[in-house]
Amino acid sequence: MNSSVVEYIPIKKKASLFGEFSLDAYPNFNPIVDKPKNLEKVTLEQIDNLQIAFIATTGRSASTLLGIMLMMSEQVIFTSEEIFPIILKQKYGKIRRWTEQDVKNYCDDFVLMSEGKLYPLFCGKSILYELLIKFKEHLNYERVIRISYLSFGVGKDLSKITTIVDKQLRYYLFHRYLSLFPNSKVLLLVRDPRDNVYSKYHRAIRKAIELKPCLYIYTWKFAFEKYLKLLQQYKCDYLIVNYERLINDSQKIMQDISAFISVPYTEKYFEYPTIIRYFFESIKHPKLKEHFMITHKSLTQPISPQKVNEWKNYMNDKTITHLVNITWTGTQSIAERLKYQKHSDFQPTFAGCLKIILKIKISVIFSYLYFNLFPFCLKKIIKTKKYPYRRNSETAYDKFLKQGYL
Repeated sequence: MNSSVVEYIPIKKKASLFGEFSLDAYPNFNPIVDKPKNLEKVTLEQIDNLQIAFIATTGRSASTLLGIMLMMSEQVIFTSEEIFPIILKQKYGKIRRWTEQDVKNYCDDFVLMSEGKLYPLFCGKSILYELLIKFKEHLNYERVIRISYLSFGVGKDLSKITTIVDKQLRYYLFHRYLSLFPNSKVLLLVRDPRDNVYSKYHRAIRKAIELKPCLYIYTWKFAFEKYLKLLQQYKCDYLIVNYERLINDSQKIMQDISAFISVPYTEKYFEYPTIIRYFFESIKHPKLKEHFMITHKSLTQPISPQKVNEWKNYMNDKTITHLVNITWTGTQSIAERLKYQKHSDFQPTFAGCLKIILKIKISVIFSYLYFNLFPFCLKKIIKTKKYPYRRNSETAYDKFLKQGYL
């Protein structure tokens, strides 16, 4: 598909997001720097019994929405797209007796080696250190990772946490998580590939960046091929969560998910827009606010069916029709396994995607080499050179995320 013929749509000036909303009405709430509570009440038994649940999906599938909804439960901690369980295992996985220096080094490396997505849920190195030191005599790598997950409980009573929900998009690393936590549960969050590709396509237009329809299509295809294969291989306890049903039948689906991960259902799941609005209002840096506005503005509003099968509204546009048809051509075999139906006016349409397919496969090979064979010391040198400010930082965030109160 030749993206050069697509006309970019200029981004219109946005109206005020919150209207008359003000944080002044909520003087005791700070969604970024609230410390977790009752660290001293966390027990080793609680750590060992934490239920680990993964959201396995691709981008633009409402994974952040689902994670934040679940995070509204007082028993759940949500973390997103960080790979510390995998990247730190190379150095720390074989330690049998943890020393105070090991704990300190781990906390430093935890921030340094981050993917930059710790902000804003990570409580900081000091909280992670305090939790690890408390259980220093009982640490092994699995317990270290479980404790690391607890350090994402901003504002939470940690003594009440029973469940960790970890969102992961890197399908080519997912077997490593299942190997580390063979008793974990998996929420396979799937969205109609036509809607998923259209959403990525439309977002690229809004952001005025290069359109890569073949990349969107084959990322979806390869991801769900891999997930389905791994779930069968590891005999995982999993639940397929359909995006369309999550949006259109939210209460029933959240009840099903709650039962699956053994967390009491709560109507608080649907109060997430209030928390997200608090968060948006607390952001002072204009570039940071713009970043979250582009990626997560919809989270400030209640669930709306408007985004379901949005592509159907634009099938009179030849470009969108072409996009939808090449999407279904490329993904049909997996999409039908996931219970999606072919659209009535489908015309098999092939695009020259071989170059993109090869790039994706080469990228996966390089990722394998990086995570499995590349020495940790060299990875650390690269990260230190790229993000020198992280060495003395309490939490990892890219330069444009820096704010005075962090």
